[in-house]
Amino acid sequence: AAGSGTKLEPSRFGSAVPGLSGFALAFTDPAGKRAPDHKIKALGVFPDGNDVRFTLSDDDGKESFSGDGRFVDLGPGAVRREARKQCPKACDLDIPRPAKNQVFVLRGFDFRRPGANQNIRKISITPMPAHGVIRLYYEGGGDAVGFTHPDFGYEARIFYAYIAPTVVSSHT
Repeated sequence: AAGSGTKLEPSRFGSAVPGLSGFALAFTDPAGKRAPDHKIKALGVFPDGNDVRFTLSDDDGKESFSGDGRFVDLGPGAVRREARKQCPKACDLDIPRPAKNQVFVLRGFDFRRPGANQNIRKISITPMPAHGVIRLYYEGGGDAVGFTHPDFGYEARIFYAYIAPTVVSSHT
């Protein structure tokens, strides 16, 4: 996929429940080649109905980018969920604990800065379903007011599902 700001792919999921298995996002120049380094204002890959939504933008959202998302079908018993929160550098999103016959699976993510764009140094999404949280960490830097500044904030949306352990090969 290529575009700017937010890109929707043609319908591809049908009745499948998609789980994110990998992704790649990169700013591109007009010829479609990788562009120089950018500061980031929004970053995300997630299923949206029967589409995939890619989000990658800097301050003005006009730059072109390419994106690739790989998804697997989580099966008909998957329980789709979404958690959302305004966060400082690190935060915990409260989620319901899974039933004994359920396993947490990441379906996608979306991070958005309401203020100025910034460099990104680290992003982590650490599911801790037994504790009822998804721990998020988002760090940047390089500017006077970087991601470690107390005024730094971002909106996080995490898309996930609970599935049967038999669907995940490491749990069978």
